[in-house]
Order: sequence, then C-alpha cells, then structure tokens
Amino acid sequence: MFYLRQRESYKELPHYYLDVSNFFYSKFKAEKYAARILSSVAELYPDSYQELKAFAYVLEERKAYEQALFVYQRILELRPEDIQSHRDVALAYQNMGLCQKAYAVFGDIISGKIYEEHPQARVFKGMP
Repeated sequence: MFYLRQRESYKELPHYYLDVSNFFYSKFKAEKYAARILSSVAELYPDSYQELKAFAYVLEERKAYEQALFVYQRILELRPEDIQSHRDVALAYQNMGLCQKAYAVFGDIISGKIYEEHPQARVFKGMP
C-alpha cells in the first residue's frame, strides 16, 4: 500500500495523517482504514494540544462521539486552564446524549467553578 511506504517520510507532519484519513474516508468510504490512519495522530502526538484537537474535530465530524469525548478529556488533562477545553468536553457529552453531564460542565463554566479550581484559567477579557 502506497500509504504505508509514504508515511515514514511524513511522520513529522500531523496533517498528513488527517488528509490521508479524509481521503480514504471520502473517496473510498473505507472507514476502517481511515480510522486506523487517523489514530496515528494520537499515537504520534499524545501530548500535543493542537494535534489532538484536530483529531477530535475529525472524530466529531464522523460522528464518533465516544472517541471524540475520550480525546477531549485528554486535552482537558493537558490544558485544564483553557475554557475551550471544558466547553469541548461539555459539547461532546451533549453529542452523546449525556445532557446532564454536559449541563454540569457548562454550569461549572458559567458559575466560575473552573476558575476556582484553575485560577490561571484563560478568560476572554472583552466579555462583560
């Protein structure tokens, strides 16, 4: 398979895996291979906030909500001070139909509880 020969030379380019996965997914409808290729992002970049976020977005797009939640939870471990990390987890819960869990996370954001637990939380200063 051409991909297997090529991937070694592109292992430093995480978007290569996203692009190839999307190609297999859309062109050939090869969901199994596309998922395997996509998982390379998590294997190669387990601590990269940006790469994991791109990985999770693709999972959501493909309606793999349970896996996306798992990735978002990892991102939250990496960046608990980032409000977006909490929001992504809440939305992933919502996508899975776990509305009470989503509500709890959103409630923590709105009430400011995440700021108590993470005083360095990034707040958008332009909001009232």
